[in-house]
Amino acid sequence: MEIQSAYAYLFTFTTVYLSILAGILLIRSIKSKSVCDRLLCVNMISSIIISLILLLSAKMKDSSIADIALIYVLISFMAVVIFAKVYIPMGDNNEHTEDENDRMD
Repeated sequence: MEIQSAYAYLFTFTTVYLSILAGILLIRSIKSKSVCDRLLCVNMISSIIISLILLLSAKMKDSSIADIALIYVLISFMAVVIFAKVYIPMGDNNEHTEDENDRMD
C-alpha cells in the first residue's frame, strides 16, 4: 500500500467519523432541555465543522480554505458568547433575596 492511498483512507475515515459525531451531537442538541447543553452541542458541532474544513484544506493543499476556517472560528466564538449572554441568566452576586438576608441576621 502506498502512502498516498493510506492518506486517502485516513481522510475518508476521519471525514465519515467526524460527520457521524456531528449528527449525534445535532440529535443531542435537539433532544436536550437545557440551554447550556444546547450551547455546548452547537459549539462542539462548530468545532467539528472547523476540523472538516481544515481536513479539506489539507487534502486540496489550498491554504485559502484554512483562512475560511479561521474566519469561521471567530464567528463561532462570537456567536457562542452572544448566545450565552442572552440565554443564560447571570445573577449579580451582591443581590440577596429576603430569605438569604434573614438567614444572615
